Amino acid sequence: MIPDRKIDNGRRTDKKTTLRLRSLDEMRDSLAWAIANDRNDSSVSGSESFTETKSADEYLSMLRDGWQEGIEGVEELDGLSTDRAEKICFERSPGGAFPVVPAYLAGAPDSMLRPVPQQADSVRGLTLVIDSSFNCMVNAKDCKEYAHSVMRLLAWLQAEQIETAVYSVITIADGSMRMLYAVPIREAGDIMQPERIAAVVHPSFLRRAWFAQVEREYHEHQLPGTGMCTGGYGYPQTATTEELKQALPDSYSVILLPKVGDGDPEKAVRETITLKLRHEE
Repeated sequence: MIPDRKIDNGRRTDKKTTLRLRSLDEMRDSLAWAIANDRNDSSVSGSESFTETKSADEYLSMLRDGWQEGIEGVEELDGLSTDRAEKICFERSPGGAFPVVPAYLAGAPDSMLRPVPQQADSVRGLTLVIDSSFNCMVNAKDCKEYAHSVMRLLAWLQAEQIETAVYSVITIADGSMRMLYAVPIREAGDIMQPERIAAVVHPSFLRRAWFAQVEREYHEHQLPGTGMCTGGYGYPQTATTEELKQALPDSYSVILLPKVGDGDPEKAVRETITLKLRHEE
């Protein structure tokens, strides 16, 4: 577990935000821990209407294998799987890895195929930050519709050949303490695994996996602020620009998606990218 770090929140206050960087593996491990310990905390006892999964075990499997339903019918994402390799392009050349047999027999000078690496254009890259925190009054079915919107957005970005890193952030206040949990979902250059990204946009990511993370941090590590899991899980906040700069210092063109019900994520990103590309022209 990466140690906590205090960061500025960009507001006119002396209070700092506690940054907690967590991996997706840690979130999965914490959910498995909650199931094994059977504490009957909210991560395990949450109802299907609240979490959109029948059990914590069901969501743990979804986190491991992906949420296939989350990408069904989404153009440009259907058919992509976690086992798909990146596309490799070849060009004819006098030397290379594979022969073009007819050309070789005909004595053509460019009778070999040479692999050509795809050059990533750093200008056409961004970091998409999903705001995964929302309050208990938000309908889980609305969250699933929001998840489909996010996946359509990723499909559009892929079609536009915009290299996209994906992070999830959960910003919570508990009394005088403000906490920002940041979880990398896809780093720039990784193979696209849409069904696994979809699983993180699912409402159970907050209401099972993150709940379990907080429960484990309280019961096993006694981290400050995590005692909220004994009587609620804090009050959802929105990450500030200053917090994201410090949480993701090496990220390129960070765009924070609106929360569930606060706006259209597709429209927000399309408009932002359009303005960005116009400016660069």
